[in-house]
Amino acid sequence: MSIRIRPARLDDTNAISELLRSRIKRWQRFTEAGAVEDCNYAALKIAERWLHGGAWMSVETAAIYLSQILVGAGLAIVAERKGRIIGYLEAFRSLEQEPFGDHWGISSFIVRKDAASSNTIERDLLDHLRQFAAEEQPARILITGIHPVAENWYEQMGFSRISVARRYRLPTQGGRVFYRAMAQEDEDPAQIAGWEMAIGRFSNSRSEWERWWQKKWDVLVVQDDLRTDRLQLSIAGQQALVCARQEAYHRQCVDISLWTMKPLSIQLIIALREWAYRQHYREIQMLIDEGYQNLLDENTESDGYFLETYALKDGDGHMQRA
Repeated sequence: MSIRIRPARLDDTNAISELLRSRIKRWQRFTEAGAVEDCNYAALKIAERWLHGGAWMSVETAAIYLSQILVGAGLAIVAERKGRIIGYLEAFRSLEQEPFGDHWGISSFIVRKDAASSNTIERDLLDHLRQFAAEEQPARILITGIHPVAENWYEQMGFSRISVARRYRLPTQGGRVFYRAMAQEDEDPAQIAGWEMAIGRFSNSRSEWERWWQKKWDVLVVQDDLRTDRLQLSIAGQQALVCARQEAYHRQCVDISLWTMKPLSIQLIIALREWAYRQHYREIQMLIDEGYQNLLDENTESDGYFLETYALKDGDGHMQRA
């Protein structure tokens, strides 16, 4: 049966949203008493849907997000059979420090479970991205731990692992360092080109920028009592851009995304803990590249969560671990 691979269109929004929502096993929300309860999807508000997986969880936000991609933020392609969307791949171009470099990073990749020859469809979507990357440059293609199937899926598709990040919680601390923190209003992604994202890199640097730094999502989906701060943090000759988001299910914890021109330093981590302490948080949550584990002290706790980044093996020779 013929499968058509083509660029996504705004008219595909509902079908793509439905496809990505199919991954969610339980829909939940807070009760007035502050407890968490299971509920039907239709009963959730837009903000509550967002908490399950971002913009794709509601058609209203998905349309805005897809239009953002289609006007140049990234690349979105679909697999279609008889007019029905059965697969979706989304990627963002990001210029980062090695081992990632200049690449296209896959941020969403799914084929409908009931689709026949799903592996073939996945390969077709990857081939389309590969051809696009070869024409547009760079040819490098990365993917970060987003595929929920067989353990050897990455190897089957031609990927090899180049990086691992692990999630930790650190207690906040005050009075240990001098730093400068200023609210940052600039949303231009050009300012992070070539920067490192050692903290909060769930997909790639540009994808996380589109997901968390764009303030329009605050207006649309963030609950009034959940806080988001965007800062320029300066310490000891190092500057960083920080997006600090209050955890929905643990209000005294703040989740950090961080972009920096220079490698991550212990002074910068201390400054993050100091800033969070002054904002009355008790903990910081960070997904951090394992190469920086030596910067964490004995008070750090791991929750066991980790993400692996893979690169297609048939690239330009610069995809291996630095």
